[in-house]
Amino acid sequence: MGVFIWHQWAQIVGIFASVCTIWGGLWGIFFRKFFWDFVNGTLMPGPNHAINGRKCFDDNPCGIVPAKQDAIFISLIVKAPVIQLFVILFGITHLAIELLPVIRRMSIYRSFALRIVTYSLQTFLSVLLYQGTSGAMYSFVAVIGFTVAQMKGEIVEEAKEQRGRGDKA
Repeated sequence: MGVFIWHQWAQIVGIFASVCTIWGGLWGIFFRKFFWDFVNGTLMPGPNHAINGRKCFDDNPCGIVPAKQDAIFISLIVKAPVIQLFVILFGITHLAIELLPVIRRMSIYRSFALRIVTYSLQTFLSVLLYQGTSGAMYSFVAVIGFTVAQMKGEIVEEAKEQRGRGDKA
């Protein structure tokens, strides 16, 4: 049996997490929903139910009505898909870092600290979207994997291959 290599496992999980976040961001553009609106929101009756004779219309909302303190998230997710675009941008950036052969020669590819920070940001932004929760969970698992790799002192193999080539390392 070989030794478990944490950064390679975290890299595979991170690739899957990035694909999930891109997919969730794309769906989030078309179906905009702030995931955490149920925490402080108020549940209003559905279209077939009435409270005090009032039914669901444009001036009388149905379902979960977000609280006023969630207004910044509603404006960044529901009114304009800003968070969704950042989630897609983070996912594409991570796929480029993990998969493009040109970037494998750069120091950005060998940096665990950079991956930990950027996957943490991807986790935070993805968990705000209803469609991004799966990608957020996998991104968090990738953060744990890269953190363990950093603590164990693992070295990326491409960095070992480039030793002694001062101009290409």
